[in-house]
Amino acid sequence: MIMNSKISLVTFFLILGCFISSYSQIINDDDFTIEIKQTKVNAFNFTSSSSWIKIPKNMKKLWVRIRIKSNTKKRQWFNPNALSIVSEQCKCRFRPTDVKYAYMMHGFVSFLTLDTEDNSEVDDRYKRRRQQHSKDIFLDYSLEGYQNIPTIINYGTKKKPKNMSVFYASERFSNKTIDYYFGIHNSIKSVDLYYKNHKIKTIEIKD
Repeated sequence: MIMNSKISLVTFFLILGCFISSYSQIINDDDFTIEIKQTKVNAFNFTSSSSWIKIPKNMKKLWVRIRIKSNTKKRQWFNPNALSIVSEQCKCRFRPTDVKYAYMMHGFVSFLTLDTEDNSEVDDRYKRRRQQHSKDIFLDYSLEGYQNIPTIINYGTKKKPKNMSVFYASERFSNKTIDYYFGIHNSIKSVDLYYKNHKIKTIEIKD
């Protein structure tokens, strides 16, 4: 993700109060076994990624850490767009504002972002290969009666904005720690964590 990229979430946001949860829950998917390791609100980003995700002052950041293991023990394509949070209060379903994976010496790097509206050819070989193996499956698990809220990244400047609605490219892993970040608004009292169409956990918000 581009350095100093600014995130603006459309229309609605979520926010959690001072809540910390450390627990383990296993999800058996077709290609991966997924373990929900930890969630935390306003976790400081200690990772070594070149990007810094900014959110509005009236919001906080929800951090969700998962561990994935390939069921074949070989590297397979993992699609990071399957995890979301849902607010019953505003009837909205939210994408993450950033997704990072562990990479060398305890550092993390962000998944490549792809434009949801751009179907043109990509010149870069790295991007082109990932685009071929990537699908915006976030939309496949829409909930009836809930609005899908996109993540919008400004790749321009304040004076000359270049806003793009993005999703995250797939990567090949056999065993990996992945961190998700969500921007959440003050007025929300609880959120539900989903993987695909499976509700994992309700997170109650404490002021």
